[in-house]
Amino acid sequence: MAQNNNNNNNNETDTEKVERLKKKIEKIKEDRIENENSLKDLRLSSRPTYLAGGIFGAAAIYYNLKKKSKLAKFSLLSSGLIVFSGHLIDRGEEKFGTILAGGVSAILSGTTIASGFKNKKILPLALGTVAVASMSYHGFFSLYNSLDQVKELIDTHDENVKIIKQQK
Repeated sequence: MAQNNNNNNNNETDTEKVERLKKKIEKIKEDRIENENSLKDLRLSSRPTYLAGGIFGAAAIYYNLKKKSKLAKFSLLSSGLIVFSGHLIDRGEEKFGTILAGGVSAILSGTTIASGFKNKKILPLALGTVAVASMSYHGFFSLYNSLDQVKELIDTHDENVKIIKQQK
């Protein structure tokens, strides 16, 4: 079957080969545009950032009601920084927003988990878990969003290799 296909290719004129390759390239371009459109739908958002900020805001209210002003201020500051980073992400400043949220989350995860184990309290452990999740999300946020460029370079290379193989 492969030999028959090669014989058919040998019988093609140069113009027919060029037209066939142009059609294949056009199909590849259409597929790429379709894939890019579907990848845009998969982009990450700042919603988890706002959620983490809201959780720390709720913790600030809880600590304030329990008359623990130092923890309330710490939680409120953390909440404000995380919500601000979500705002930065929404404005298109993804790099700075994710660095800010990831950094705050890293600090929070260490301090709240250590406090939870030291004082044998559940709330700091839960907040530490939220902080670890937020840190992970923001750590991979910019990596995930820059994968499009890497994927495009790989796809372009693969297309070029296919075209070269077909021309032989």
